[in-house]
This record gives sequence, C-alpha cells and structure tokens, in this order.
Amino acid sequence: WGPSKARMLGMPTYVIVAQVHGDECSPQLLVDEVRINPPTRYAVWLIPTLNPDGYKAGARRNGNNADLNRDGGYTREWETNALFDFVSLVQPTLTVHVHSPNFFVGAYGGRGDASAQAGSRIAHEMGLSLNSAGAREDRRTWFLWQGLKYELGQPSVLVEFHAISALEVPDAQPRPDAVNIEQVRAEARALLKGLISTP
Repeated sequence: WGPSKARMLGMPTYVIVAQVHGDECSPQLLVDEVRINPPTRYAVWLIPTLNPDGYKAGARRNGNNADLNRDGGYTREWETNALFDFVSLVQPTLTVHVHSPNFFVGAYGGRGDASAQAGSRIAHEMGLSLNSAGAREDRRTWFLWQGLKYELGQPSVLVEFHAISALEVPDAQPRPDAVNIEQVRAEARALLKGLISTP
C-alpha cells in the first residue's frame, strides 16, 4: 500500500530512516527487507540513507564533517532540516531511526507515550529490553530521533542492529560481537513485525 492510500484506509504510516551514519552497514539489510517483502498491513516512507556523502565515503559524518545524529537539537545541517520538513509534511504514526552496532531499542516517555509503546512492541519482537532512561533536558544533547519527538512532537524510536563486521563503526565501545548477515536480516524482520502491532 502506498502511504496516501494507507492514510485513506486508516492504516498506520511509518517513516524509516535506515542510515544516518555512512559507516553503519546493517541498516541497509532493513532496506533490502522492505524492498523484497513490502509490508501490507501498514505503509512505509523509506529513507535508505539520510547521509549520502557519508555513505559514499564509508564515513560516520556528512560532507560538512557533521554527525547528523548529534544534530537533533540544533538542526544546522541540510539533511536534518530535510528530514524534519518531511516528517512535518507526512505526519507519520512513528519515525524509526535504524543504527548499528549496539543491539537495543531506545524510546523515551512514560506508559501512555506513543514512542515508548511502539518501542516496547519492537523490543518485544526483537527479544530485547526497551532502553528508556528518560528524556534529555538539554536540547543541545538531543540525538536526531529525540529532536523529532521533542521539537516536532512526532513519536520516534531508535533501533540498533548488530554489526555484520568488526569494521562497522570500529570505535563503538562497548559493543556486542558482530553477527552474520542472516541474523541481522532476522532482526530487520522482527522490527517490521513489531510495527504491525503499533497503533
């Protein structure tokens, strides 16, 4: 289903940001999964990479040497502004930011919060606990997904896959061991399954 038709039918619509850092490979397996097996019970706006410069260079930062994930409170970079404008335009049910290599789900908010509810469902499908340490008070410390939630009021969660190689984000510490491609594909399928039960 396309997002426009899904909205007319009252189906949930999600924005999935599959890559913010160009040195994170595992999120691209989610892109493959969505393209090979498109969802039928919800609609997806898929952003394969928010950081084309970093993707091309295999680098964490964009062409301005900025870490887009650290731009959630400042919104200085054109990629960040494009994402915020797009999310404001389409008003999705939820925005999902996919990273690697730390294998957890993060969402801030209390029991009735849409981000926390969605994060809990995704974490359950992935066999994880939800990381919900609480909102960061200082907007200068907001990650990109937090900026969408607190600046725009748009429910947003973070999903960290395992890495498929030790070369993926080599400086990330501590980190789980890398896993094989099929295991990350299974993580991608579990994430997408978690979206089915998210209102």
